[in-house]
Parts: sequence; structure tokens; C-alpha cells
Amino acid sequence: MNGRDGMRRTVTVSALGVALLLLPVARAAAQDAADPESEFVIPTDGLFPVPEDVGWFHTYVDIWWLGPMVAVAALLLWVAKWINQDGRKLGIDPVRWNYLTMAVCLASLVVFFLVPPYLSLPASLLAVFGVLWRYIPLRNRKVLPSRQLFTAQHRVVLWKRFLRIFGIKSRRAEKRLARVAKTHLPVALFFQGGRVASAADAPPNEQDPATGVKEAVAEAAKKHARDVFVTPHGPTTTVSYKVDGLEYSGTPLDRLRGSAFVAMVKNLVDLGSPSPEFTVEMPTLNARFTVGVAVLGEGDAESLTLRMHPEGEGMRRLDALGLVPEQAELLKKALQGGKGMIAVASPPEMGARTTVYALLDSIDPYSRNIVTFERPVTGSLASIEQNDLNEMAEPLGEVLKARLRQDYDLMMVSEVPDKPTALAGLTAVQREQVFLARLELPDAVSVVRYLVKLGVEPSAVAAGLHTVVGQRLVRVLCRECRRKVAPSESLLRKIHVDPAKVEFLWEESSGCEACGMTGFHGRTGVFEVWKVGEEGRRVIAAGAGAAKLRAAARADGMASLQQAGLVKVLEGVTSLRELARVLKVGT
Repeated sequence: MNGRDGMRRTVTVSALGVALLLLPVARAAAQDAADPESEFVIPTDGLFPVPEDVGWFHTYVDIWWLGPMVAVAALLLWVAKWINQDGRKLGIDPVRWNYLTMAVCLASLVVFFLVPPYLSLPASLLAVFGVLWRYIPLRNRKVLPSRQLFTAQHRVVLWKRFLRIFGIKSRRAEKRLARVAKTHLPVALFFQGGRVASAADAPPNEQDPATGVKEAVAEAAKKHARDVFVTPHGPTTTVSYKVDGLEYSGTPLDRLRGSAFVAMVKNLVDLGSPSPEFTVEMPTLNARFTVGVAVLGEGDAESLTLRMHPEGEGMRRLDALGLVPEQAELLKKALQGGKGMIAVASPPEMGARTTVYALLDSIDPYSRNIVTFERPVTGSLASIEQNDLNEMAEPLGEVLKARLRQDYDLMMVSEVPDKPTALAGLTAVQREQVFLARLELPDAVSVVRYLVKLGVEPSAVAAGLHTVVGQRLVRVLCRECRRKVAPSESLLRKIHVDPAKVEFLWEESSGCEACGMTGFHGRTGVFEVWKVGEEGRRVIAAGAGAAKLRAAARADGMASLQQAGLVKVLEGVTSLRELARVLKVGT
């Protein structure tokens, strides 16, 4: 025991002894000092008369108040002990807080003997809460959000534990806890090899670059972002997040911290591996993410792209893409009994890759012989042969020519770059195969024009094209904060909707915690599915233009992207403004 601890204990014991000795003296002095001529006279038997048959103990202590007072005294001692241990651990001047808590304990003891219990008990409780009220904000500033006390998250946790004592499960508390937890995200970082780089409860430190990385990935999780971009820009380093296809600016870093951020991420991954990545864990969300890393540029111009991959996130099923039942049924029949080319077209990052994977996942791989050629392979498909075009030296057309002699039921390509590849797909009908192709084109009609542009004869396109899918992704309105609006009759007539059948439409608000203050949460697909019929083949073979191709598609029963999108607007899935943004048409 050091000198300071010894002095503190001596002062504490001395103060306690003096207080106990002065109690009877103070009481006697109060009795002797009574002025018989004053309006207020202290009775000779004290302020609180006691019957003659009541003992000395009952003079000062009411037996019915003894239990609560003992509980309060135990609470005071526990608070004093906890503050001492917590303050030492966090370096918050434990000597000062020890003196304060012991002074409160002594004051409560004195008040207990001098004041009636119905006053001393609340006074002691107020003293306890007063000490905590001063100490907790101070210690909360020194710990991670997950260890802070009496925050919104902590209060929900306490309420949940209280209900659990009585065997009550509150769905509202669970939902609120999940929502609040997203604003307080402790993060653990792991190197690519699996070693811990920074624990979740490590104290935040602005000088530690790991803190900056944690803040960035935690913010990405709160915003439901898939991509984080870290880019040097003059004296600062900008941090932005891609959420549901749109980019949002984050808090910029000064150039020094930005450079340290980039260096930290490069240290976490193995840049020599085919897939540089590190792992993060977020205990409050019970979530784990694999973060893919792409480093661009060199020296002071180095920038990063971080791609967040939630672990355990399964491949999206065909019925979860946003297809209406009729469209999903058309595609299933095309895969199971069709022959020829099935093309899936969308602009970049508008969901064509996800749709193609969902189509392949809907097929029983044990009953069909399937092969894919992708650049790059972005997902694992069970019992399907997947080939990465980046690892092949030959052009795709040459690779396919060699593989056509093999007995495949279905071939998938992630691109159609040239005429040989296009012909390999369009002649699949002659081999009784299905050829699934993904193309970066705006809509279904554009597929026909693109194939012709590659040099394929319109008649060959008409004969080999079985089904064409065009798609876009629209953001889904947040169910927690979306709002109703009354549309004007002129607007409804403009989009060919009967005003008598629509009382209101849903639109986005300014956002809430559940959606990361964007008004939207997630995305869904808007599709047009054209099963090429007799009219379509005739028009394609004639080499018609875009307008006639669209008319033929409508004659074959295809609902356009605009029509499919308006259905989702009327259902409250998305807003008219969002649909117009995605389809690039005015409202």
C-alpha cells in the first residue's frame, strides 16, 4: 500500500469517528440552546418524541426503514468501489473520486441519524445519483460507444434485461435495440490471414489509423453501403459511400490521416493475393463482413475502393428479384424447355449479374450439364463448372468454339464481345442447348440491335433468339418513414393511370435511422421479359428499327420497363421520382 492510499484511509476513518462522536454532542447542544421565549421551542424530549417503552435503538432508527437504508448504504459502497476500479482502469483521477464518494457516504450516514428516514432515504439516493451523474459522462468520453453507460443503446439493453427477469419478451424492445445498435458499432479488425489487428473494445485513438478504418466500415454498415471510396483530393482525403447505387459524401480526412488510412488497409491485406481482403466483426449487430480491397494509383495519388461483403448472405432467389409471377414463369420455362439464346441486359451495376446467377441457381445442376465463362467469377455455384476469362489467353469466341463439341445443356457467358461469340449463342438452338448471355445494354430491344451491329445477319438473330430480359434497379421506399401524397389528376393521366382508382401515392421522406437518413432501404428489380414470338421474329428478320421492334415486343405480350415500374409505384414499393430517375424520363 502506497502513502497516498494510507493517508486516504486514515482520513476516512478519522472523519467517520469524529462524526459518530459529535452526534450526541450536537443533539445535547440543540436541547440546551432552546429559547423558551421564542415562537419555536424544541421539546425536552426532542424533535421527534418517542414513547417511554421504546428503546435507544428505536429512538434513532425506525425498524421499518432499516432495510431500505441498509440497501442504500450497500449501494453507496458498491458505487464507491466501482468508481474506484473504473477510474483507475481509465485513468480518471481515482483519488479525487474516492474522496468524493467517501464524503457522500459519510454525509449520508450523518443525515441518517439526524433526519427522519422519509427524508434521509431520498437524500441518500439523490447523493448516489448525483455522483453518477457527474462521473458517467466523464468516463463515457474515454470508452467505445459499446461500453458507454445510460446511452440510448444501454437503456434499451437494461429494459430488455428487466423484462427477461419476468420472462417477458418484447418485440418492440428487440426492434428498437437492433435499430439503436446500428448507431453504436464497435468494430474488430482482422488481417487477411485471420490474426486480430485491432480488438472491438480497443479505445478509440485519433493517432491510430486502425480507428479511422473502423469508423469508415462502421459508417458503411450504418448506411447499408456496399462500397467505400477513399480518394486523395488536394489537402484532404475524401471518404464516400455508395448506397443503393448512389454515392454519398462522408467525413473527409486530413491528408496525413488519409495516408495513414491507406497504409493501414494495405497492411491488413496481402496485396500479392488474387483477392486482397480483410475481415471486420461488429458484435452489436452480430455481423461479420469480408472487405475486398482495390488499390489504385501510386504514391501520394493512391486511392482505395473497399467492397463490403456480408458473410452468410446467400444468393438471391429468382422469386426475390422483383419479377412479377408471369415473368418468373416465362423465364423458368425458357430455362427448362427452351432452346437458343436467353439474353439478360441492363446498364452497368443495374442487377444483370445477380439475375443471371439467380437463373442458374434455379436449375438443378445434377440433372443438367452447365458451364460458365465469366470475367471475373464473382460467386460460387454448386456443381457448376465455372471458368474465369481473365485466366484464359484465347478470345472468348475461340474458347467457345472448342467447347461447343462437348455435351453441355447450358452455357453462360458474362459478355458477348464479338461476332463469333454471338453466333455461338444464336446457333445453340441447332444444338438443342440454352445459351445464357449477360449484356450491358439499356433494354431488351437494344439486344437485337447490338447483335446486328456485331455483324450477325438479322435472320440469324430472329432464328436463334429465344427470350430477352431488360432490367433496372429502383430503390425501395423505407417502410418506417415513407409518406403518402395526393397526386394531381394531370400527373396520373400523363402516366396513363385512371385518377378515380388512385387516392394516394407513396414517396420518400427525409429519412430515419432505419434507412440511414436516405428515405430508401435496399433495391429491387424492374423487368421487361420478351419471349420472342412469331411477330417478333418477322420484324427482327426484316431488320426493322427500334420503334417497330418495341411494337413487336408489345404484340408478343411484353410489358415495358415503364409499365412494370408504375406497378411498383402504385404498390408503394418505390416512388415516381425514383422510377423517373432510373429510367431517365420526366414526370
